[in-house]
Amino acid sequence: MKIKYIILIAVLAISCNNLESNNKLTTFEVKKSIPLEENSENIISYFNSVAIINNQVLFCDTGDGNLKVHDKHTGKHKRTIESSTKYSDTVAARKPDLSKTQSKDYYFPIINDSLNHSTQLDKNFQSSLCVFRKILNKNNNVDILAATKAVVTSKYNDKQKISNYVSIIEFDDDLDNLGQIIFEPRTSDYPTSDCFLSAKKYIYLSVCNNIRQYDNGKYDSLPAIAKYDLDGNFIKTQAYLDSNYEKTQYGYTLYHKVEMLEINDKFIYAFPYSGDIHVGDTSFILKNLPFTNRAGFQELFKSKGQFDKSDGGDGVFKYLPTLIKNLYKKDNHILSVLFQNKTSITKESCYYIQEYDLKGELLNQTKVITSNESGDLQHIHYEGSEDKFYLFRKSNEKGWIMEIAEWK
Repeated sequence: MKIKYIILIAVLAISCNNLESNNKLTTFEVKKSIPLEENSENIISYFNSVAIINNQVLFCDTGDGNLKVHDKHTGKHKRTIESSTKYSDTVAARKPDLSKTQSKDYYFPIINDSLNHSTQLDKNFQSSLCVFRKILNKNNNVDILAATKAVVTSKYNDKQKISNYVSIIEFDDDLDNLGQIIFEPRTSDYPTSDCFLSAKKYIYLSVCNNIRQYDNGKYDSLPAIAKYDLDGNFIKTQAYLDSNYEKTQYGYTLYHKVEMLEINDKFIYAFPYSGDIHVGDTSFILKNLPFTNRAGFQELFKSKGQFDKSDGGDGVFKYLPTLIKNLYKKDNHILSVLFQNKTSITKESCYYIQEYDLKGELLNQTKVITSNESGDLQHIHYEGSEDKFYLFRKSNEKGWIMEIAEWK
């Protein structure tokens, strides 16, 4: 076993990119540190996306599924917008085609009118009928990806079922609700999503569907991104799961929340562990990193998804140390936020922020330490309108701290 472990270290080292010249390494400077206010009515759990609008910091809390709003300058909690049952009622009011997902013997009740009389839907379940998952600033308006559940009731008795729907809930810059786009499940469509992109002409959703798709009997793969028009009508499967995910036989069980951008009408996306970024019909490999995942994937191909759990207990992260966490647009360039896991091979955890042009030329890079006196780094947001980075850290002593930083 030690021999196998030594070989793995060697191939990872061989696969590492040679660190490039220092003119592509930039100093990162924190300008301000601001605590985010928490109290008994506003406890922050975690979030994976942020929007900066009207001097406010907005994020969807994964703990309660609500939208939290804080003052950008003071960190004070200003308001919480709950992911209430009214968004499920919007689904019910539009009466999507039940024949695609449920028997025609069921109908949609209006939740707020009938919930008090229901004996099957308890209070805990009611609170999960709509959950805000991810937020996006779209031209100073707010788009929120929501996991929406609609209750369907039997026409003949009180038996109830749940039908899952994906929604994008739209708000203006004052956070007044503008509308709700509902993506109806169909045989060629998908009922769940974790990530999205509201582009100029289309909407893209990440998807997870274990039904394999075939292109004229030739292409066989698992779908990863679906393309819709701006009204939520399905157009086509835009992209399929990265081949490395399939070859390891992990499929969707390996972290697969795809990041998406649009720059100059080019659709851009990346899978967390793939190690490359797709730009239109081309792609490029991440550069200038001390560890890559290429050799690790080769080892996982051989083991067919059965990774070695010994030698430090690192699990799959021993083989796949580098994770693409976020993609951002910086002018007409791509900003990639990468996380390196601490394993028995890498020895430390850290973040890298890299700037690429659309051809894959590395223009800029900085390394960000995971832990400092403000706490452990949880999320990095780049705000293009300010050309600033917002780093969100958490510690048991200080709670959540927002650091505002810039490249020198």
